[in-house]
Amino acid sequence: MRLTLLMVGLCAVLGCDQGYNFDRSVSETQEKITARVRPLDTSKPPPKLPFPENPPKQIDIQKVNVESAKITALKVEEVKKGSGPLLQPGKYASVHYVGMLPDNYVFDTTYDKADAQPFTFLYDPAKPQVVEGWIEGMKGMRVGGHRRLTIPASMAYGPNPPAGSPIPPNAALIFEVILMFVGDTE
Repeated sequence: MRLTLLMVGLCAVLGCDQGYNFDRSVSETQEKITARVRPLDTSKPPPKLPFPENPPKQIDIQKVNVESAKITALKVEEVKKGSGPLLQPGKYASVHYVGMLPDNYVFDTTYDKADAQPFTFLYDPAKPQVVEGWIEGMKGMRVGGHRRLTIPASMAYGPNPPAGSPIPPNAALIFEVILMFVGDTE
């Protein structure tokens, strides 16, 4: 599930035809990307991101639909300005994040495993590996920065959320994102 954002981008770039082992390809791609980025210091705990208080254990579809309809434009909130390297197109980004629906249901996070590894992807607006709301919402972000991205469905998955995902069709998404590292592609 952690690779949901990467999977959609890869599907668009590589195509999803019958016989294509998507899960294996995503895993191999993530390993290759992570290998190119300088190892992060995992001896320290990851930075804390705000989780909603008492998040629901089930999705309130009616609330998600009502709230999603109200979110029509990308909203970027600068929680903490970063002071490290600038994220630029063609660079790899490593982030910690919490992904929520408008009813505060947490559908994905990098904190779901004991090792709490960040998610790494190629930041490339021309060949996006993440949803459009991340590409636009992370523009100008620097390492150490923390942003809250409120993404309308049109800049997320729209009517076609990833198969097997708990994200309902036409749902707005909310992400707390901390940029941990920016790395070169070579």
